[in-house]
Amino acid sequence: MKKNFYSALFLLFSLQAFAQQHEIYLNDNLHPISKSEYDAMSDWQEFFGIQFTAGDTLVNVKVQRLREGMIDPERLDSIRSEIAGLSGEPIPESNFLLIKYHFGTDPCLETADPIAMKTGYRKFAKKLKQQGNVTGIFMYQSPEGTAIYGEGLQWVEDRTGIVAMTFFPISYPCGGLVIIDPNGKYYLVKGPYSSAQPFKLLKKLQSGK
Repeated sequence: MKKNFYSALFLLFSLQAFAQQHEIYLNDNLHPISKSEYDAMSDWQEFFGIQFTAGDTLVNVKVQRLREGMIDPERLDSIRSEIAGLSGEPIPESNFLLIKYHFGTDPCLETADPIAMKTGYRKFAKKLKQQGNVTGIFMYQSPEGTAIYGEGLQWVEDRTGIVAMTFFPISYPCGGLVIIDPNGKYYLVKGPYSSAQPFKLLKKLQSGK
C-alpha cells in the first residue's frame, strides 16, 4: 500500500471513535461507512470489495469501478509536466491524456493468461496510437509484473506519486485507468476492464457528453 494511504489510515485510527474497533468499512473515497452501507453496494457491475489488514485492524473498502469527475487546471498542468518530463515527449494542451496505471504484481495479474494479455495489449497500444488527439501513457508504481503486458510499451514511473495521489489512493487488482480531457474532466476505471471500455469512455469525453 502507498505511504499516503497509510498516512490517511493513521489519521483515521487516531480518532477516538475507532480506537477500540478492529474492523472498519470504507467507501471509495476512503471515508468510514457502516457495514449496512457497505453491504448495500452489492451490484458487482458497479462495485467490488477489497479487504486487507493494517496492524490489528481488518479494513474493508468498497470500490466503485467507474467514476467521473474534474481536476483543477493547476493539478492537470502538474500531471502533464511530470509525464512529459518522464517520457521525454511534450503533451499538447489540446490532447486528451490516457494513463494505464500498473501498481505491481498482484493475484489478478498472476492468474492472467500471459499470451492473451500480450495479444490484447498489443492491439490496445496499436489502437491507442491511431487516436489523433490522445497522448497514451503506460505508468507504473512498481515495475514488477509489467512484462505480462508484452514488449513495445513505453513505461514511465510515477516517480513523485502525483498520479497515484490524485486518482489511486490504494492499489487495485489488475491496475487502473484514467482518461482526462484538456479541461480536466476525467473518467476513472479501477480494477479490471474490457478492451473496448477505454475507447468508449474516450469517445464520450471527445463528444462532450
